[in-house]
Amino acid sequence: MSSTITTTALPVIKGFTETGGEYSMPDEDDILNAEKVIVVGNDISDVNPVITYLFHKNYSEGFETGKDKQIVFMGEKPLHINKFYPEVINRKIEEISINDIDTDEKTVIIYSTTTLKGEKAYSFGKLLGEIHKKTGAKVLILPQEANGIGLIKSLKLAYLPDVIKETKNGQIKNLILIGEDIVDHITDEELQEIFLKAENSIIITPFSDGLALSCSYAVGTTLWMEDNRTFEGFRGRVQTKSSITGGLTEEKIVQTITERDKRNSKSCKKRTKRYFFL
Repeated sequence: MSSTITTTALPVIKGFTETGGEYSMPDEDDILNAEKVIVVGNDISDVNPVITYLFHKNYSEGFETGKDKQIVFMGEKPLHINKFYPEVINRKIEEISINDIDTDEKTVIIYSTTTLKGEKAYSFGKLLGEIHKKTGAKVLILPQEANGIGLIKSLKLAYLPDVIKETKNGQIKNLILIGEDIVDHITDEELQEIFLKAENSIIITPFSDGLALSCSYAVGTTLWMEDNRTFEGFRGRVQTKSSITGGLTEEKIVQTITERDKRNSKSCKKRTKRYFFL
């Protein structure tokens, strides 16, 4: 079992824990009450604009929460974050050092996992861990994928590049894909190669185009926002309610497949191999 988060979110979190200890995601109050927010890497207001609602005071029913704060952007392409009139420090993400980021315990650093992958993400995670340990600044590592943090906490995931390599080598015979995210992390040539190598390829998707046209089998499903799901993030653990009834959900499909396949598949075996991010 693998996910695209093993190339983006997982490396940076593993790097963080190596230098800064166990990673704990800041919550909504931490961000609201911070005196400074530093966005590093990709512009988070484009990737996940909801987080920017916490960049200033919030008002509800005559009450105010949080505080207006200093906003700093450190990266190469400030986009919609410019509406907050941030201090912009133009710097390549790979060139940022611990001395470049002025933080304290009242600072929240926000990093989008769309910025770096593999070894580069792992190295930057180590830097974020060092900053947290030295200054007490809180670090929000924000995956693009829905419930990325929840997946990392609850599942033992194989490194996606290893899965791709083993499929090319013929070690993985049957490939089940959930969603279309993989197309953002693999070239068209590699995708075509693994489909040719796999004896069976199944895509579970709500869409009739894209990977549904390339796989051996396509199974229709509901959209993720239509399901009853649990998400974990800076607003804690949130339970959503299904917006439709009787739909064929990803959970039902995967449960049916695992119940019918009584063999001990590779994804169910204990993996003791150490991660090496590429």
